[in-house]
Amino acid sequence: MYCPKEKTPAVLEFAKSIVDGGDPVYVDCSPLRDKPQLECFEIVECYASENGGERKLGWSIYIWPEVMIQAEFHAVWCDPFGKLHDISPHELPMKQILFLPDPDASYGKIQQVNNHRMALNPDPNINRLIKVENLIYTEENRGEFAMKDHFVSTPLWESLQKEKLDCLLKLTEEYGPSPGTSAESLEAMKFLSQMFF
Repeated sequence: MYCPKEKTPAVLEFAKSIVDGGDPVYVDCSPLRDKPQLECFEIVECYASENGGERKLGWSIYIWPEVMIQAEFHAVWCDPFGKLHDISPHELPMKQILFLPDPDASYGKIQQVNNHRMALNPDPNINRLIKVENLIYTEENRGEFAMKDHFVSTPLWESLQKEKLDCLLKLTEEYGPSPGTSAESLEAMKFLSQMFF
């Protein structure tokens, strides 16, 4: 998925469903060198302690046109002058993100935070994908797994992953791949589908 090019009514409706009265803002990306991906909370906290300013928690909003909007829990750096900067590396290079500040958000160092998702049309495979993604999150964070930094696959998790793959393949065929999906990822999806289905 990629950053929405504009704040459409659907994007604004989605933002307000997450944060009451929330108004997402575009934040320029300037990732620090030699920092790991998926570690924004620690990266920003450390950078703020060394350079001033503070860590701001919220949601980075992405879109798969005609399919769904998704918000991922994220942290950005607010410099001493109040300007926001996205200083953490992403899996895909980005010039900017659409960031929704969330003053009520909190971060635990181990337990994950589930994404928010909203379907952009009534295709049953979209709602099926959203349901499966939520079930995967629940399985990965139930019981003792919620307080661990790793997850051991279970039969239910493997079954949910197969269902997710089936949804992704059907949606990709209908609407094209999610923006940012590499050719290698598409080939891997097709290969796995031949194994499972």
